[in-house]
Amino acid sequence: MPLPEGEPLVLPVPDDAKDDPVLQSLGSLIDRLTQGGSESIALEFECGACCKKVLNGRTLIVIPGFVVLLPATGDFLLLKVFCDGCLVEKQRMRAIIVNRDNLKAIEIGAVQVDP
Repeated sequence: MPLPEGEPLVLPVPDDAKDDPVLQSLGSLIDRLTQGGSESIALEFECGACCKKVLNGRTLIVIPGFVVLLPATGDFLLLKVFCDGCLVEKQRMRAIIVNRDNLKAIEIGAVQVDP
């Protein structure tokens, strides 16, 4: 997937990770649940005292220690930041890489219903 500057997104994966049955199983499950990219994907994760939710994903890549969420080609992810139960910020982005230790939920078929 090209980034805004035209550079391709390259994620090196260690050779031993390619044989990790947990990573393979998680990747296979996500692919089946998203029907090969036809369902939207959202992530919820913690960052300090805040909770962040990223919506409008189409591809989730699982690598050792991280997950990478990408939107459909030509589209953007929507990030919402919640602190003390209140929405405090919104951002658009082309990709996000989240530490798996901070990940709280992977949502399949997530659709934003508020404005």
